[in-house]
Amino acid sequence: MIFWYPGEAGTTSDAQPTIDAFFDYINKQIAPDKILGKYFNSVPDGLKFINRSKPRFGILSLAAYTINSNKLGKTSVILSTLPLPHGTATEQYVIVGKGARPANWNTPLYSKQPLTKEFAIKYILNPNLNPQSLILNPVSSILPLLKDLSSGTKQGAAILQPIEYYTLKNMNQPWTSALVVWHTSPPMSSAPLVAFGDVNPAFIQKLKDILLKMNQVPEGKEILESLRLKGFGDINPLHQ
Repeated sequence: MIFWYPGEAGTTSDAQPTIDAFFDYINKQIAPDKILGKYFNSVPDGLKFINRSKPRFGILSLAAYTINSNKLGKTSVILSTLPLPHGTATEQYVIVGKGARPANWNTPLYSKQPLTKEFAIKYILNPNLNPQSLILNPVSSILPLLKDLSSGTKQGAAILQPIEYYTLKNMNQPWTSALVVWHTSPPMSSAPLVAFGDVNPAFIQKLKDILLKMNQVPEGKEILESLRLKGFGDINPLHQ
């Protein structure tokens, strides 16, 4: 299994103990079968792992899954994640900036996720927007960017994932008051759990049963929270 969240914090080695605990929880219930895997936060490393290791399953950010769909081979969504803080299978991105939003989004937009213009227009902004008017810039860290936007050192706005916006809203810092919401995206699906290729339907059902009940068990709930998840849910209709 691959956990693939391009642009997120942490390294593969840093994340290994946390996802190993997740795998151990599952493996106790599927023996003699076994699930192993790794976490990646870059597009090239994730694609390399998928091509070389041929994982049966993956938990992929919606952006990674959508933008790279033509490089993943046959996939099928089997569950939705329920990410914290809201714990639902539907998420909304928020764009924050200083002052009034420029017309036609003719200003730099910054994101920790490596987004394409096509993804940003379809899922976050407006499907009728001209891609030529959009300026996307990746950043390695959101907090310094937000401070720069607040002070006017940088022009533009930040595309925030739900957890990032939740964190910003709950920061008791004077500089945050200069930032205002420019746009809230339409609802979109959370990160899906997908199966690669043809996986035994009986095994998929067994895995689904374990994951859907995981947050009802204290050990499972603790592991999920370490992964910033409330749990797993049925497939979001936005994926269908």
